[in-house]
Amino acid sequence: MHLCYYEVMYNSRYDAIILLGGGVNLDGSVDDSAKERLERASQIYSQGNTQAIIVCGLHGYKGVKKPLLSEAQAYANYLESLGIPSESIYLETKSQETLGNLLFAKMHIIMQHKWDSLLVIPTQNQMTERIDYLLNKIFGNDYSWDMLRVGENIEQTNLDREAKSLKHTK
Repeated sequence: MHLCYYEVMYNSRYDAIILLGGGVNLDGSVDDSAKERLERASQIYSQGNTQAIIVCGLHGYKGVKKPLLSEAQAYANYLESLGIPSESIYLETKSQETLGNLLFAKMHIIMQHKWDSLLVIPTQNQMTERIDYLLNKIFGNDYSWDMLRVGENIEQTNLDREAKSLKHTK
């Protein structure tokens, strides 16, 4: 069973948290919406609910200019500044979009560690329905996962863009 939460259940344990990419400024700093997700992941880690945090992303494919740091590296730096040990942070630095975030995290990190229980924290702009679809396609029934929403952009332009992305993904 896969669930979407706005708060992690008290006794939930996960092998890893996956933080999907999105939210790095050109100077390599983390934007405020990403900080909120990173701080939530740090809190869950510090409570002992996971052993690892996977940070995803090279940079978005739509950007004309590339940030100084990959999304994954900027996220890792921020998590370390919050006290998360570097050996608990895993970087997926090849992807430039959501599908790649999940696929490369699975292929290059999750399968190697034989992790099967995951908590996914998408960006505010990623619709729950689309992330759920991608998780089912990529992870299937061999993995258990939950999704934690830390804000969600419900502006009509974002909903339309995400619906279009979901349609093209299917």
